[in-house]
Amino acid sequence: MEPIPWYTFPILYGVGLLNIALAVPLIRRRIKPNGSYGVRFPSTLEDESVWYDINARGGRHLVWISVVYVAALTVSLVFGRTWNATVRFLVPTGLLVFALVCDAIVLGIASSRLLAQRRATRAP
Repeated sequence: MEPIPWYTFPILYGVGLLNIALAVPLIRRRIKPNGSYGVRFPSTLEDESVWYDINARGGRHLVWISVVYVAALTVSLVFGRTWNATVRFLVPTGLLVFALVCDAIVLGIASSRLLAQRRATRAP
């Protein structure tokens, strides 16, 4: 089994911790609508209330996804000692990417529905 470079651990765990840190302002509704940070869909950028609701939800999802990622990374490092080192890191990272893509789809659908609801309640 090939040795694992020392710097991989802080990078991989850092990704999970950074995601959690980035999620906190979204959960607390501190990020105003913008084009670079947050859940940015046409539906969230169109309506400020949709922006805050969907970003808070996305932030909560990001925390849970990141916690699962860090747990999967820990499990693969502890119990996957017989696995190839690349596989030990790719499995949790693949899980993270898959979960983020699925969450983006879910949040996109939710934001479109929420915007439609808000428009319907405002219509005369």
